[in-house]
Amino acid sequence: MLLLYRLIGAFGLGVFLAGGLPAMGSDKGAADEVAADEKKNLLEVLEEDGEFTMFLRAVAETDLQEKFTEKGPYTVFAPSDEAFDLLPSEVLDLLMSPGQQYFRTRLLSHHVLADSVTSSDNRGEGEQSVETIAGTRLAVISEGDLFYVEAAEVKARDMEASNGMVHRIDRILVPGN
Repeated sequence: MLLLYRLIGAFGLGVFLAGGLPAMGSDKGAADEVAADEKKNLLEVLEEDGEFTMFLRAVAETDLQEKFTEKGPYTVFAPSDEAFDLLPSEVLDLLMSPGQQYFRTRLLSHHVLADSVTSSDNRGEGEQSVETIAGTRLAVISEGDLFYVEAAEVKARDMEASNGMVHRIDRILVPGN
């Protein structure tokens, strides 16, 4: 795990991931309006979206895949494939390697809350601190119509599932040491 943190630091990802908030627009995702008993679970929503193949590949190597089908509720701040593409190939290879299951589980658990949180739960201006299932904390920030988790912009929000909520983010969230 230390090697992965060193690689992240060596490639400047620490600065990138901890950097200021980008001044980009926001693509709002539409909430699923299917009746509660017909809604897909988190895993199915992630699979159906098509933007999360790398995230799902990483999840398949952990116990989170099962959790995403459980009752919940959970909120998943899921990095898009584009977010994974921002990682240098050496870091991505190391993250996905069989020997990094502990780090991969910790990293992915840092993207999941044991509660269903919508973008409207943090309307207006301000910041809230929320706890992940990894026991780490995330800053959820609202700036007008923009919605961030740490330095990651929420690009598609409120993708509703039977057992929670998915928000697509544009960066991978790295927990503190």
